Formats: sequence, structure tokens, C-alpha cells
Amino acid sequence: MLICLAYHKVEVQLGADAHSVTAQTFRQHLSMIARSAVPVMHPRALATRQSNDALVLTFDDATADHAEVVAPILNEVGFHGLFYVPT
Repeated sequence: MLICLAYHKVEVQLGADAHSVTAQTFRQHLSMIARSAVPVMHPRALATRQSNDALVLTFDDATADHAEVVAPILNEVGFHGLFYVPT
């Protein structure tokens, strides 16, 4: 099964946006994912996916927190994400 986790904003401190999580909560999510042993798929592998058991981390709307908060955390834990940038 392909699991897609979609995030809107990952903020240092939770604001008024109901679709946001804190950086601490995001780190907890990634820690649970790492412990689950379900592989986090690189977005480029979606087209040629051969395994049915994988997870994709997605981020929508290209908000500043994606570069300032999310990217450093993903780099730290060695996961990749798929970022949707509206044009």
C-alpha cells in the first residue's frame, strides 16, 4: 500500500492555521515512520514504483516554512519530500 502523508505548514510554534503542525510534532511523526520500517519513497521513484509498501511525504502551497523548517529536518533524518508549488 502506498501511504501519502500531506502536510500544509510545519511551524516552530503553532499558529492559528488549523492545518499546521509544530516542528516538534513533525519530528515525532518522522520518528514513528522510521521505527515502522516502512520506506519513505523518493518522489522521483513514484513513476517507477515496484514496491507496494511505501510512504510519501507531501507538502502543499510552498510556504516559507517548507524551506526554513521542513527541509532541514528532512535532511537531518535522511527523508525526502514532494513539494507542490502553485504557479
